[in-house]
Amino acid sequence: MTATGNTVVPLLESQVDAAAELGVRAFRNDPMMQYVFPDEDRRQRHGKWFLERCIRYGLRCGTVHTTEDFAGVVAWIRPEHTPMRLIQVLRSGMLAAPCKLGWPTFRRFLRLTKAMEAAHQQATPGRHWYLLLLVVDPPHQRRGVGSALLAPGLAQVDNDGLPSYLETTTEQNTTYYRKHGFEAWGPQTVAAGVPSFWPMLREPRKPASQPADDARGSP
Repeated sequence: MTATGNTVVPLLESQVDAAAELGVRAFRNDPMMQYVFPDEDRRQRHGKWFLERCIRYGLRCGTVHTTEDFAGVVAWIRPEHTPMRLIQVLRSGMLAAPCKLGWPTFRRFLRLTKAMEAAHQQATPGRHWYLLLLVVDPPHQRRGVGSALLAPGLAQVDNDGLPSYLETTTEQNTTYYRKHGFEAWGPQTVAAGVPSFWPMLREPRKPASQPADDARGSP
């Protein structure tokens, strides 16, 4: 599939390691990554390990795509695996997280993700797609790569007639995702020193040929 000149293709298993490295570059200044990994060296080292687990989870329980020039990565989780199931998370390698990351880091991760999971379940009690990850390599940002990567997934969720959900810890990102039909509420605050986050929900869009009164209503 092509969009804005970027050709989108499935991510290969052999590309997971490089995709995680790309994610570390893209998320260097991300509030969540800075909170979970305050030390920049550990953020580089352990952040890559964490993102690799996320990507493998996406390959196991959803769809993961990149572009032919490897400019970014997107991972969606299928409705039958949302919210995330513990057994699938463990199979992706997260079982080793406390030992690999260290307990202080793992506790920070749990503190934030526990609040995110509660908001996720409240916002989307029914079947839905979950946008787990969207990253664009910094040299390729603002060139339509993100929109190209999102296009196949958004077409799929619209075809399924299901909502889609994401969360972001960067307020600036809410403007970007609104352009693709997501609506935000928040920010959701957790505790002092813990980054806020914005849950975002997108209702499916119906084909133009379908009568308007068949469109799915707001929850």
